[in-house]
Amino acid sequence: MNIDIESLAATLRDSHVALGNPGQDLAGFSSSLVRISVREFTDEPSLRDAVRTLAPQAGWLTCQSSHRLISGPETLGDTPEAWIEGELLTAAGSLSLARLGTHWVLTRIEEGEGEPALVEVQHHLGSRGAPGALRYHVYWQLKDGVPQVIATAFRGFEGEAA
Repeated sequence: MNIDIESLAATLRDSHVALGNPGQDLAGFSSSLVRISVREFTDEPSLRDAVRTLAPQAGWLTCQSSHRLISGPETLGDTPEAWIEGELLTAAGSLSLARLGTHWVLTRIEEGEGEPALVEVQHHLGSRGAPGALRYHVYWQLKDGVPQVIATAFRGFEGEAA
C-alpha cells in the first residue's frame, strides 16, 4: 500500500480547522514506517513463551485476580493466574495481548519497516502504582481519503527510555 504522508498531514491539518481548532498543528506528529503483526494462541503456556521470548522491558498485565506492573522480563513471573490483557514494551517495539473467550490475541507493532504512517505521541495518566504517565504512539494512515488510526502502541512509562 502506498501512503502519501504529505496528503495525510494536510488532511489532518484541515480536519483540525474544520473542527474549530485552527491553532492545532501537527507538531506532535512524525513520520515512520510501521509493521503490525497479529498472532492467535489457543493455550496460555504458548502465549507466555512467546511473550517471554520477546523480553518485555516495561508494561502492565491484568491477570485473573490482579493488575501487575512489568519492569523487565523477570517480573512476568510464573503466576498461576490467567493473563487477561496487557501492554508491553520490547526492544523491537510494542506488544498488546487480549484474551477473547477461549483464545488470546498478541499484536506486535514495530517501527522502522513496513507501511508509512504518521505517528502521534500521547500520554495518559497512570494508576495503581505506575511509575509515571503511560506513553503511546498512535499510528495514522489515509484509508479511502479519510485519516484513520491503524494502531496504538504502548511505548513505556514517562521518564523511562522508549
